Order: sequence, then C-alpha cells, then structure tokens
Amino acid sequence: MSIDLSGVGIGATASDGVDPPPGWDEIRFTARTILKANRVVYEADRAAIGFGLSHDDIARLRPLLLVLECAVYQWDDEVESAQQAGVLSEPAVGRPEAARLRGLVDDLLTDSETAHLAVTDLEEYFRLESAAASTSSWSDESFRQLTRHRYADVRLLFVVLSQLAGLGSLGADVMATSGPFWELMEVRDDLKSVTEDTASGSFNSLNYVSRGLPTVEAQRYLDDFARSRAEEVAARLSRSSPEVWRSTMLLLCQSPFGGEARAVRVMTFLPAALRRWVVRRFVVPALAGVFAEHWPD
Repeated sequence: MSIDLSGVGIGATASDGVDPPPGWDEIRFTARTILKANRVVYEADRAAIGFGLSHDDIARLRPLLLVLECAVYQWDDEVESAQQAGVLSEPAVGRPEAARLRGLVDDLLTDSETAHLAVTDLEEYFRLESAAASTSSWSDESFRQLTRHRYADVRLLFVVLSQLAGLGSLGADVMATSGPFWELMEVRDDLKSVTEDTASGSFNSLNYVSRGLPTVEAQRYLDDFARSRAEEVAARLSRSSPEVWRSTMLLLCQSPFGGEARAVRVMTFLPAALRRWVVRRFVVPALAGVFAEHWPD
C-alpha cells in the first residue's frame, strides 16, 4: 500500500501531478545547490530502501527531501559568504534561512518538534564553523563538536522521511545507531574537496586539524578518529534490535541491491553473537580505513 502524501500535495503515484504548499512556490535554487543537495538525498534514498519502502514511494518522497536539503545548502552558502566577507559574529543565529527551513518542515509534518531540533543543531554547527573560521588555532574538542553537529541535515531528512512514511521509531533508532558513520562521511567528503575548499576558504576538516599538526600527524589523527567512530558504530549495533541492525547495515552497504545487502538480510536472523562477529570482522575494518585512499602512499 502506497504512503498517503496527499496532505503535502503529492499524488498517489510518482507520475501524478503535485500541488505543494503555497509557500513552496516562492523557493528558487541554483543548479549547483540542487546538485550538491542531491548527494545527500541519495543517502536518504538508500535508507528508505533499507526501511522497505517501495521505489514508487521513494520517488514521491524524493522531491520533498530535495527541497529541504536545497534549503540547507542555500543556508550553508550564505554562511560561507558571510565568513569570506569577514562577517563572523554569530552569522548562523536568527538567519532567515533557518526560519524558512522551519517553515518548510511545518508545512510537511503534523509533529515538527524533533525536526526543529535538527534545525537548531544546524544553527549550532554553523556557529561552531564560523567560530573555527575566526581563529587560526584548533582543538580536539572543537573538532569533535563540529563533527557531532555537522550531519544535522541528514538527521532532519530522516525525521521527515520517518514521519511521512509512518515508520514509527525505526528511523530515529537507525539514525542514532548510524550517527558515527555520518560523522565519518562528512570528514571523507572534506578529504575529497580539500583543494576546492582551500581555494574558496570553506571549512575543511583536514585544513582545520592541520593548523596545529604536521601533515603526517594530522592524517594519523584523522585515522584515529575513524577508528574510534568505527568502534562506536559497532557498539551501537551490538545493542540494536534485529530490525534496526538490518536497516543500519543496509545503509552501510555500498549498494542496497548487491551481494552485501542480500547477505545482510539473511544475517538479520542470526543469533546476536554472530551478528556482532560480522560487524567486528567486516564493518569495523572498513570504516576504520575509510580515509586511507586519500593519503599519499
């Protein structure tokens, strides 16, 4: 049975017409913003597959998630412009981009409190990022605070996806279990864009850590960070229910349709001790070494 999205103007099938909330007609995004946001929404699509949603339901939810993520990236662009212009005094707090994002959420959800908390986390992230941009020093505590708040946009998408799809607590439980994984993905994206971020003056994890550590030590620090996050994912998976374990593991797979995913669906029915062994044997090493390809030989 298809998800009922008529309340937010989405038809019964992906080919039906749409009638979004009136305020959404005023939203305009650049092609660059859409392409950047699409990378994050792709991850939400993969999560939706792990939750068991149909391809048609995912196709109907996708435009809503894309609009939300575009609003996040538009906000991000505004904050970066303020940083580059030297306007670094609390540029994220009380900005119209935050109010717009909360308005979009209110249009979609009947219970938007949890989604609003994710928006507040985004505000905190942008505040921390701007504070980091205003100084030439760095600290381990600041780095970890930044990474903890940085994937708040992914959490926002999970909240919206979960409520609209009627998933109950599953979406929140998977997000809580996979949180350290998203921290790693944010840093990995930074390693892919060091040159671009350096040229634009954007925040970049490697550049930030390198303020206080020589190159090799900075790489070692990030590898240690990856190992600690991998261990935390394993610990959270060990405490999860079979349903949360399956959905989280499918999210960690490179492809939700490949051999790994098929194996995960089978392993869901293994005893908890064997599921823990699988995570220790395969997941932890893969996540702990996620940055290795970006280091010179």
